[in-house]
Amino acid sequence: MMSGHTFRTASATDGEQLSGKARIAMLRSRIDDLDIAVADLLSERAQLSGAVQQTRLADRAARLDSGREHRVRRRYTSVLGPRGACIAEAVLVLCRGSLGRDRKER
Repeated sequence: MMSGHTFRTASATDGEQLSGKARIAMLRSRIDDLDIAVADLLSERAQLSGAVQQTRLADRAARLDSGREHRVRRRYTSVLGPRGACIAEAVLVLCRGSLGRDRKER
């Protein structure tokens, strides 16, 4: 569920033509766009994860699949290095069904 934002990547020539403050503003704007996209993707992932969990429970299987979670951690670590494991854990915790409840409590 993407927000519909169009993203523009900062190029080296952009940076060469801008003052330091303008370059920082441009880069931060890009970071803000990425933050929105990441939040949208995490929200979609949480919804899909919830649907998987509901289906597993309906099939009388465990809500969580530890093997699957291990593969997710490995994937993040292989792309992002050792700190990827922390991000993977945060994503897994977020998507274990608490996202919808957290939003309702606000």
